[in-house]
Amino acid sequence: MEERNRRDYDQNNFNSSGEGFSNNNNNQPNRSSGPNYTFNKNGHGFLNMNFDYVVNLILAIFPLTSYLLGGITRIMRGHVIAGIVELFLQFLFPLFWIFDIITVATTGDITFCA
Repeated sequence: MEERNRRDYDQNNFNSSGEGFSNNNNNQPNRSSGPNYTFNKNGHGFLNMNFDYVVNLILAIFPLTSYLLGGITRIMRGHVIAGIVELFLQFLFPLFWIFDIITVATTGDITFCA
């Protein structure tokens, strides 16, 4: 009988999302823990993630990361055409890559068409 009561207690207090036991009986997942992946349009650097100056500079120096992250950052900031042009035409004309290295080195942020 005691085991049955324990099983009923466990079923009533276990989150349906599988995140563990909760202190309340409404079976809602605990949303207070874990990382917060909200979009920050006012951030700086690649992907608006507020990376340090050195990290942004390293990402800008490597062509592949500069192409991908620079294009995605431009699209996230609302410059869709510039982001698409960079993603599809960057291998033919590395103009954005050169400007990204210069602007990240001088300002710490992508500022050309972004």
